[in-house]
Amino acid sequence: MEKGRNIPLIGYTNRLSARPGESLEFKISSSFDQPYCASLVRIICADPNLKGPGIIEQKIDGDFAGEYPSREQGFFPGSYGLVSKPTPLNQLVSFTAYAKIWPTAPLRGKQVIISKLNEDEKCGFVLKINQGGQLTAVVGDGRRLNQLCLGTILKERNWYQVWMSFDANSGGLQAGQLILTTGHEGGNFVSRKNNCSFLPARAGCHLGIAAQLGKKVKEYFNGKLEAPGVYNRALSEAEMTQCFDGASLPGQVAHWDFSQKMSTSEIIDISPNELHGELVNMPTPDLLHHTLT
Repeated sequence: MEKGRNIPLIGYTNRLSARPGESLEFKISSSFDQPYCASLVRIICADPNLKGPGIIEQKIDGDFAGEYPSREQGFFPGSYGLVSKPTPLNQLVSFTAYAKIWPTAPLRGKQVIISKLNEDEKCGFVLKINQGGQLTAVVGDGRRLNQLCLGTILKERNWYQVWMSFDANSGGLQAGQLILTTGHEGGNFVSRKNNCSFLPARAGCHLGIAAQLGKKVKEYFNGKLEAPGVYNRALSEAEMTQCFDGASLPGQVAHWDFSQKMSTSEIIDISPNELHGELVNMPTPDLLHHTLT
C-alpha cells in the first residue's frame, strides 16, 4: 500500500476460531505514536443501522486487556515455498527441474515456478514465465545469464507439465511444456533446446517455489502449482513422461508433495533426501487436482 494510505491500526488472528482451552494469537501493526488498547467484548448486536438498536457490546474480563506499545509491522503480499537446507541442490552440475502448473494470469508479468537462481551473482537456474507469458529457462555462470524461451503464450486456467534441463556433457539447455487439456490448436507439446556456451555456476542460495528469492521476494506465481521436483541429471523427454506419471527415477534429488501435512506450513519432500521446506504467507492448498479438471 502506498505511503499515506496505510491503515494506522490493523491486525488479524492466526486462526479464525478457538474452543475453551485453546489459544489465539493476535498480530497487530500500529503506526500511532501512542500505545493502543486491547480489550475483550461480546458482541450483542453488530448492526450499525441508525434506525436500529446500533452496535451493542458487553465487556468481558481478559488477562491480556490493557495498553501495548505501538509498533508498525510491514506487510509483504504474496505466497511461496522456501527450501532453506538444499545441500544436495548446491551440488548440481547437470539437472532437471519440473512442476505441474495451472496459470491464472500468464501475462501479468514475470512469474517464477521453481528457482535456484542468485540474481545478484548471476548463478544457478530458474524456470519461470516471462513478461510475455511464455515458459522460460534461465541459467547463469556467475558473469552472464543464458535464457531459453519456448515462444508460445501459456493459456490461462489450463494444466501444464513444465520442465527445464541442463546436460553438462553436451551443454544442452532444454525447456518443455505439455498442456493437459485437449482440443487446443497448434499442438499440446512444445519443446526447445539450445547449446549453452558455459556451465551454470552452483548457487548457494535457498530454493524458491512460486517466487524469486533475494533481498526482496518478487515474481510471484499466479495460479495453482503442484508436484515440483529436481533431478541431478538431464532427463530425456521419455523420462519426463514417466516422471510426471509418478515414477521415481534414478538421480532424484527432491520431489515435494503438497498433499502431505496440508494443515501445516510445512512442505514435504518425499525423496530420500528429505529436503522439507516451508510455506510463507500460507498459500491455499490446491483443492483441485490436475486430473479432476
